[in-house]
Amino acid sequence: MYKQIYNKLNGEPRLVQDRYDEASDISIFEYDKEKYTDSMPPNNLYQPIHFDNVLNKWIGVTYEEWKGNQNDTVPYKPSGLEKDLAKSQMQLFATQLELQEARQENAKAAKEFFKLKEGLK
Repeated sequence: MYKQIYNKLNGEPRLVQDRYDEASDISIFEYDKEKYTDSMPPNNLYQPIHFDNVLNKWIGVTYEEWKGNQNDTVPYKPSGLEKDLAKSQMQLFATQLELQEARQENAKAAKEFFKLKEGLK
C-alpha cells in the first residue's frame, strides 16, 4: 500500500510504501517526519509555500499575491543583425546538406564506374 506525503519546505508530494507488520497485523509507513508531513496543502495556497511545525499548518500566498509576483515578460524580439545572422546560418546549413548529398552521389557514381571497369577486364 502507498501513502502520499508532502515536503514541508515546498509542498511537493511523494509516495511512500508501507511495511506490513505481521505480528500486529498493521501497515507501517516510515518516513522522515522532520522533512515530510501527511497533511495535504490546501488548494487555495500558492508558492512559496511551507509547513509551519509550531502552528501545524501550511503557510503560503493567495492567488492574487502569487499572480502579482509573476514577471510579465515581453517576448524577445531579435534585432535586424540577429535575424540576418540566423538567415546566414540557415543558408550555410542548407549548403552543407547539399554538399553532403553531392558527395554521396559522387561516391555512388565512382562505385558504379569501378564495377563497369572491372566488368570490362
